[in-house]
Amino acid sequence: MFGNTNTLDTHTEYTINEWTNSIYYTKVIDYLKKCEINSFLDIGACTGVIFEILQNNLPNLVNGVLIEANLTNYNFIKNRYVNSTNVKVINKALFYGQEFLELGEVNNNVGAWSYKSNKNNFKIETITLEDVVKNFFAESLPDLVKIDIEGCEYNFLENSEVLKKVPYIEIEFHPNEKYGFFGNEGRPWNEFWRPFVSKYLPNHKIVLGGEKDFYDGSALLKLEN
Repeated sequence: MFGNTNTLDTHTEYTINEWTNSIYYTKVIDYLKKCEINSFLDIGACTGVIFEILQNNLPNLVNGVLIEANLTNYNFIKNRYVNSTNVKVINKALFYGQEFLELGEVNNNVGAWSYKSNKNNFKIETITLEDVVKNFFAESLPDLVKIDIEGCEYNFLENSEVLKKVPYIEIEFHPNEKYGFFGNEGRPWNEFWRPFVSKYLPNHKIVLGGEKDFYDGSALLKLEN
């Protein structure tokens, strides 16, 4: 739709096109322009370009922490921000209950590394959101957290207490058989993950996405109280 994701350069172009041309992401940016977003945490950063896109559109955004599990992608991001003092890049996987996680490539997509895949596997140390906040946000919370971690998002939601307090969350949901989401039932995808959000993020409201034909698998959430 927006190009291919087979290399880091083409994945960067794909992400820029997606965030500047798709209905969902342009609405996300327009919505966030009205919010006080000073800090950003990108979990599953891939090429790291989303921080640049947001910085170009959100005047108050200054600090970014980018988490990327794949070492090649991590080095790509480090090179992108080599002269930046307000961006921190972490080479770990966000996951709860395991010290290390084994990940593999999905569909020749350099941005898709899943613990459910056995292709080009590697083992990576894990980190929790609680650790990230403590070590990289001086115990304060990031204003915006983006989550795109290829099926690990369910483990994240059900285990993190800190996530419940984050003002804005942009999240992409993927099939995960462990949680009963197989992705091929012929039902709108949001019917599966909406109850999960309601259970584990009870004080967040879906303000964008999660509708049929409107990025059914993605949503922007806002903390209501």
